[in-house]
Parts: sequence; C-alpha cells; structure tokens
Amino acid sequence: MVANFIGGALVVAAVGGIAMVALADEPSPPVISVERVIDGDTIEVRTDGQVEKIRLLNIDAPETDECLSAEATEHLARLLPAGTTVTLEHDVERTDRYGRVLAGVVKADGTLVNAEVARAGLAAAITVGRNARFYPEVNAALSEAVAAERGLHSGEIDCTLPAQVKAVTTAAAAPAPAATAAPAEWTLAADKAKSALLRADALVRPRGIVWTVLSAAQQSKLRELVASTRSTLDQREKDFRSGAAAAEKREAEAAEERRRAEVAAEEQRQRAAAEEQRRRDAAAQAQAQAQVQQQRTQSAPQQPADPYPGYNGPRCYAPGGKTWTPCPQR
Repeated sequence: MVANFIGGALVVAAVGGIAMVALADEPSPPVISVERVIDGDTIEVRTDGQVEKIRLLNIDAPETDECLSAEATEHLARLLPAGTTVTLEHDVERTDRYGRVLAGVVKADGTLVNAEVARAGLAAAITVGRNARFYPEVNAALSEAVAAERGLHSGEIDCTLPAQVKAVTTAAAAPAPAATAAPAEWTLAADKAKSALLRADALVRPRGIVWTVLSAAQQSKLRELVASTRSTLDQREKDFRSGAAAAEKREAEAAEERRRAEVAAEEQRQRAAAEEQRRRDAAAQAQAQAQVQQQRTQSAPQQPADPYPGYNGPRCYAPGGKTWTPCPQR
C-alpha cells in the first residue's frame, strides 16, 4: 500500500506487509522582506506579494511629536533597509487593536531588532497584554543604554528628561549676581530662575516617552530631585527680584547724587563766573578812571618851570628902599 499526498506532509507505504509512515519535507516558510520603516517601532513587510504592517513587540519608541522620534525612525531604518529579509516571531496575541501584526523581528544573523532599538536608547521596554516573550532581552538592552547614557538617557540632548533635570538643577546652583550688579543683571537672573521653575513644574507631572523609558526607581529619584530643586528656584527668583529692586534703588540714589553734584558744580561755576566778571568790571572801571585822570592831567595848563626868573625869595629893603637883603627864613 502506498499513500502519497503530493506536495503534502504524509507518505504511507506498505513494504512486505508492514505499513510505514514518514513525514515528507514541510514547505519552506515564505520569504519576508522589509518594505519600509514607518516609525521607531513599526514597519511594513512584504510576504508573497502582500504588504503587512508589523508592530515590534515589547518596545515603545517616541511618537512623532516626542523627543528623538526622528532619530528612532532613522535608527530603525538603518537596521532594516528596504529589502532586508527578516523572520517574524510571535507571542500569545498576534495582532493589536489597529490590526497590526505583533512580532519580534529577527534578521538573518539572528539579531533581534526590537532589542537593538532599545539598546540605542530610543525605546522603552514594555509588555502589552500577555505578550512578554521578548521583554527580558529588550530590557537587558535597555539597561545597556541607561549605563552608557544613550539616546533618551543622555544628559546632553536637550529634550531628554536627564537633560531637562540637569538644566533645572544647574539653574538652581548658578551663582547669584554680584552685590553691586546692575538691575538688568538681577532681572535676567530672576527670569532664568523663573524659567527653570516652570520647567520643574512641568517635570513633576510625568508624561510621554521621556518618562516611560525610565524605570520606576529612576522616575522616583528624579521626581524627588526636581521637587527639592523647585523650592530652591522659587526662593532664588524672589531673592533676585529683591536684588533687582535694591539695585534700581541704588541707581536712583546714585543718579540723584550725581544730579545734586552737577547742580552744585553749576552753581559754583556760575559763582566763579560772576566773581570773574566783577573782577573784570572793577579792573575796567579802574582803567577807565585812570584814563580819565590821565586825560585831565594832560589837559591842565602847564605851569612854567621858573615863573619868576631871577627870583630868589623875599627881599627886605633898608630904610629909604634903595638897598635890600634876603629876608630871614621864619
């Protein structure tokens, strides 16, 4: 007896009255190739001419308007260029409510792409429903990203939570302006403290991928740090506003002092000018009087140097008036 499913899986043969059953080779799995990358955790693949949307299991990458969304998409595109052959591995639930296929995406060399996105610090490790098959490997990769401060765990990328917390704590520790600083400098310092305070207020209300990418312990630690920093910033803003008011008062007092000094200097200048004018007027008057006196002197009749030539003083005549002698001096 021979039973044969052509192209099937069962072959039955009777040899010498003994039935033998053997499984034929199973058909080769379909070839799955990457069509395109949609975002940091979603791709499209082509299987036997059909395009399916695949949601990578156990990771959550930033949404379009979230921190490092573009970077996550670009990283996944580098991992899975169009045409890359992959294998899809499933868990308990094969699709989500949006009709996307849930899978671990494995490259020909055995690399679990889901974990590589987390290893770059560009996705959180999550479980969805009963699907947790790839969570351990993804979470281990995420721990590497945390230790290396990659992606969403970097303190040098402005939009990440570590960087935002760093900015807030740095503002809280910034040196105050010098006691003699201008009002504008105090106001600028107060404005910076206020800005950091608003950021701190936003940070104590966790939301989005920048928080979900962190562990519960990390979230708790950062919340405590931000809360303590917030009170410092609040006090610093008040102190800096007071500093600005004091600086404005100092400037106003200094301006008034300068004004008074200028008024006093002007009064002194005017007094000196008046005194100089009086001196000049007196000198001019004296000169004029001297000129008048000189003119009077010059216009008076000139007396002869010797109006009586030969006169030698009073004469005392002898009786008869014919002879005389100089009269004695009395």
